[in-house]
Amino acid sequence: MTKFKQTYPTDLKYTEWLLIADFFPDKQMGRPRKWEMWQIINAILYVAPLVATGAC
Repeated sequence: MTKFKQTYPTDLKYTEWLLIADFFPDKQMGRPRKWEMWQIINAILYVAPLVATGAC
């Protein structure tokens, strides 16, 4: 696992990730993931307010 860090205010805290991590099981088949799942969720949380306000 990549070191868990909080770069932006919208990023998940480690304790928040622990609460939702079970909803994103490890991938069993196919090629290995390039990004950790918590990084994908952080990206979605970063972009979501911009989309909701029409800023992008």
